[in-house]
Amino acid sequence: MKFLLVALALFATPAAATEWSTPLTDLRGQAFVDEMVPACQREVKPDTCAPLTLGVAAANALSMNDPDEKDLAPREKARRGRLAERVYNGGNFDLGADDVALIKRLMNKLYGNVVMMRALPLLDPNDK
Repeated sequence: MKFLLVALALFATPAAATEWSTPLTDLRGQAFVDEMVPACQREVKPDTCAPLTLGVAAANALSMNDPDEKDLAPREKARRGRLAERVYNGGNFDLGADDVALIKRLMNKLYGNVVMMRALPLLDPNDK
């Protein structure tokens, strides 16, 4: 049994790390802007608005106060804040399955269909 586990570990293909700096694009292929920034909420969006990246979208979702979780423990709020801080600046790294599931659930509450269509394959390439 040990041999089988060692063999599986040696030949397993490592999962590709998530690139949190990837811009999320609309149906025309243009990057969404981060509308959580007040100046970017106007009808005419200034060119200075940063693109909405996977990391920024995840951080926005992790930072929101979810009305379905009114009694969230302070430690969990702090954990989500640290996670938001980690993904916000982008980079190429993986998170645990529980953290990815949390981000998918919270992003689904905050963002529309196209953002989720772009984000899901980046968050979990094996999710079909």
